[in-house]
Amino acid sequence: MDNFIFHHQNLTSYDSRLVINAFNKAKSKVSMFFGTPPPDTEIIIARDFDHMCELIGKKRPVWGVTTNKDGKIYLSDPLSWKKEITGHTLEDLKSSLAHQLVHLHFQRNSISLPIWFEEGIAVFVGRDSGIKNREKDFKNLTRQHKIPNLQKNPSTFSSHPIPALAYLTSYKFICFLIAKSGKEKLVNFINSFSKYKNFDEALSSFWRFKSKSYWNTFEKSII
Repeated sequence: MDNFIFHHQNLTSYDSRLVINAFNKAKSKVSMFFGTPPPDTEIIIARDFDHMCELIGKKRPVWGVTTNKDGKIYLSDPLSWKKEITGHTLEDLKSSLAHQLVHLHFQRNSISLPIWFEEGIAVFVGRDSGIKNREKDFKNLTRQHKIPNLQKNPSTFSSHPIPALAYLTSYKFICFLIAKSGKEKLVNFINSFSKYKNFDEALSSFWRFKSKSYWNTFEKSII
């Protein structure tokens, strides 16, 4: 049985059920993607955003309303999420929980892929009815900014001045791989990654790209 801990004194039983229902749906999404059920997870709901940052001992960007630490998922009270402030609403709860469950899957299975690649998978698995909006946002951003080359400069992901573009680029790369060979091959790649010496070698070998040419192929696919 999943252990839910609520740190909001005013969270009603109805609101608690909303969270539990969203979490169960998120678990199903992650289970369907990886083919294995995620383990029981402790969810800690803070009173508000500042309280969440206090609990994890780290300041988060305003849009970072969910996160994970020490195998637990932390989130600010989802009933208080405002689109104009955080970019999220209560409707995003299931996607946000699925996103964090993907990160926990990587942690608990000791899978050490580049963070931008892992984030792309988390966004892909967590995506919901907002797929068209993601595509629209990506096109709008790429009209104004150059796509970050995450293969050449992976550190640019965490330091990119436009976080949405970094996340959407990693998401689009995952879409590119799945369109090329299907979801099952991507999952097999994730599970077999430890057999290879490095990420570029693994990706090029698994998808039969010419050495390190996969990023050029990806960029051409989205022009």
